[in-house]
Amino acid sequence: REDDGGEREGTGSGVIISTDGYIVTNNHVVEDAAKVTVTLFDNRDYQAQIIGTDPSTDLALIKIAEADLPFLTMEDSDDVRVGQWVLAIGNPFNLNSTVTAGIVSAKGRNINILRRKSDFPIESFIQTDAVVNPGNSGGALVNLDGELVGINTAIASPTGSYAGYAFAVPSNIASKVIKDLLDYGLVQRGFIGAIIREVNGEFARDNDLNITSGVYIDSLVSNSAAKEAGVEVGDVITHVDGIAVKSSPELLEMIGRHRPGDRMGLTVNRNGRPMEFSLVLKNRDGNTDIVEKEAEEVMMSKLGISVSPLDEEEMEEYGVTGGVKINAVRSGIIRDNTDIEEGFVITHVNEKSVDTEEELMEVLQKAESDKRGVMIEGVYPDSQRKYYYAFGFDE
Repeated sequence: REDDGGEREGTGSGVIISTDGYIVTNNHVVEDAAKVTVTLFDNRDYQAQIIGTDPSTDLALIKIAEADLPFLTMEDSDDVRVGQWVLAIGNPFNLNSTVTAGIVSAKGRNINILRRKSDFPIESFIQTDAVVNPGNSGGALVNLDGELVGINTAIASPTGSYAGYAFAVPSNIASKVIKDLLDYGLVQRGFIGAIIREVNGEFARDNDLNITSGVYIDSLVSNSAAKEAGVEVGDVITHVDGIAVKSSPELLEMIGRHRPGDRMGLTVNRNGRPMEFSLVLKNRDGNTDIVEKEAEEVMMSKLGISVSPLDEEEMEEYGVTGGVKINAVRSGIIRDNTDIEEGFVITHVNEKSVDTEEELMEVLQKAESDKRGVMIEGVYPDSQRKYYYAFGFDE
């Protein structure tokens, strides 16, 4: 909702996955949030830090400062079967800790909701008929043993409310995304380097295939993992690491569980004959390197701000000869420890002048490595007064 200050407030759900306060939720729940508040079942509330997000799976990892919390661990979503009973847990319409029941209606479902968020979306949802409504996003999907098998993410509805089906990210995808965010700060995505098409009866007839399910290799990128392994255009992938894949979403899910450099086995149907290949996945740049998060991105995420240098017009408006303007303040060290607002211009950090993002980064990184406190000096528009804010990286 929108308050008098023009800020909007939304709600969602989450799942505690560790005793020290790590929580998985949906990217769209915390996306662009200036402040994330977590309220537990016993009504304790905390300001949360956003550890990392992954728009391609609509997952996010956040953390609260607490210990000895009860938590759920990710179970093997491959063991989930169509027709089995599951429970959806969350906070629909602000109705705290609501539990609904249903069955698994389908697996490997693609509903094309993530394409506008990512160039490489992975949609291989568990579909259920457990009642899920706005506010359930990011909540747990568990089996009857209370084991976490998915993260509730979306509903299929013409009205915005429940209309029969809901969709959850499988736990096997969620666990890999969470581990990547913890280890690297961003998700490591592996690629086979192929343009693919899903096989059905009509496609099989049009292309003289003797198989009516699987994933057809339409073209191959030069020097791709699949091409180097011996896969050819016209092959139909039927299994990955011995697990049957009947659709493109299922194939993308299996690939999405791996990182660049991982070895993966493919079974393909080539002109009616099964063939086995072993390939090493590559990253988007065509090699097997782990992609590291840029140091500047890590620092800005930790602080919870985005910045830009001042142009000449802004310098005249602020009455300064240089500086770096804070464009947004989100969840992070700055919001937790200072009253800095958007529009503030940083002119000095630890008595050193900063006129560019690079200079700001250099001073902040040195303060962090030296384990020193940080003193920020700057100005606000329409004010002749200088403002000072202090914080530490260990807070």
